[in-house]
Amino acid sequence: ERCNNLCLFCSQPPKDIDDEILLGMAATALIDFNYDGEIGITGGEPLLYGEQFISFLKTLNTNNCPSSLHILSNGRALSDKSYTTRLVNQCKTRQVALGIPLYSINSKTHDELVGHKGAWKETIAGIINAMYAGLAIELRFIPTKHNVSDLDFLIAYVARALPAVVQVSIMNMEPKGWARNNWDELYISPSNYINKLQIAAKQAKFYGINLKLFNYPLCHISSDLYDYSV
Repeated sequence: ERCNNLCLFCSQPPKDIDDEILLGMAATALIDFNYDGEIGITGGEPLLYGEQFISFLKTLNTNNCPSSLHILSNGRALSDKSYTTRLVNQCKTRQVALGIPLYSINSKTHDELVGHKGAWKETIAGIINAMYAGLAIELRFIPTKHNVSDLDFLIAYVARALPAVVQVSIMNMEPKGWARNNWDELYISPSNYINKLQIAAKQAKFYGINLKLFNYPLCHISSDLYDYSV
């Protein structure tokens, strides 16, 4: 539950405690489940544990755990090319995808939203390293008053600069955790940017990018977006 980002809208605020033991518990659970579908690994920031996370993957491999993994990460640890290579070497026996949030195509806006200067640069480098290493990437975006204008350009940016992204997930902000404290500053009603969601959908179709909308009640979006809603 630790994280090196402090996102203004974090729905599960990080805890500054040593909880490395959770990796061992997770490995034991996955091995016991012996599930051949996809399991989500989330946090906090799972890759904050560095070599311990690689050991977690080794443990799954040693015990022939068949589960595919979807790892939710801010991607900053992957800016270290050597670490990315060691991580990928432990992912060859299973299907692994990364869910990485990119909250703006502008570095200043992204860094302000995640509470860490330089985070955008590390995240982009991490996505590029993961891309060249052959990992599938789901890009996540939460519209706020600060970044909603980026929706006009997000899909085209992904198509041209980050071709390894297999899915773009746009997520309506949840009134939980720190998001609740910063609600008035951040939240923008979907009714105020429906046209931008429609542009994103048209661009995604044009570029062949899988687009999904999460946390959007159907009564808050137009009918032409229903098929994108999860």
